[in-house]
Amino acid sequence: MKERGPAELSARLPSGRHDIPQDVVIRSQRTRILNAMADVVAQNGYVATTVGQVVSKAGVSSATFYELFHDKEDCFLAAVRDIIARATMVVTEAYGRQASQPDPLSDGIRSLLVLFAKKPTYANLLFLQCRASTPRALDLYLSGARAMLSILGSGWTATVTEVSPGLAARAALGGAEALVRAEIAEGRAERLPELLPQLLYCALVPFRGLDEALDRSLETEAETKVGG
Repeated sequence: MKERGPAELSARLPSGRHDIPQDVVIRSQRTRILNAMADVVAQNGYVATTVGQVVSKAGVSSATFYELFHDKEDCFLAAVRDIIARATMVVTEAYGRQASQPDPLSDGIRSLLVLFAKKPTYANLLFLQCRASTPRALDLYLSGARAMLSILGSGWTATVTEVSPGLAARAALGGAEALVRAEIAEGRAERLPELLPQLLYCALVPFRGLDEALDRSLETEAETKVGG
């Protein structure tokens, strides 16, 4: 039997008797619950979100929820892990296209922005809710950020300043995060790809200097306008 993709798994399966394998049913339920968690948390915030709201949104029973997750936090952390895994995958794939894409750093950042634009509630969950939910969620977010730095770091070359690469990378990430969080907080997650020139500038300034970072940013902005 052909394996069902994420879009199919997020839809409700037929009720009553059917020949769908149990593992497919469980994955569908899990995907719907995670999507519902992201949706409800984006609307209400983590603290005000209840398991009842999540299961109602997902169209599953409370019993099904507790068969898959220990509690609300366990489900929330699973949703965070899910979006971090997707982000890691799209960046890794972007860097795997280096033969045809001579600018892996730009392509990697673009792939992240497109992913979060397509999944605005997950963007909210990761960039906004993780910081205001639980210590475990914040630790998970920070570990994901470190992993992303490691992957994106291969797109940076030797610094033109005397600042350590580690400090420079964290400074670049901090500036980029602030821009992304502000856009998401204003409800404009779908416009995140428009931030590419600014984020590329943030990423390059500590390593290439002001002039080259600005040139690359302006080039990317021009390319974006032509492509749009």
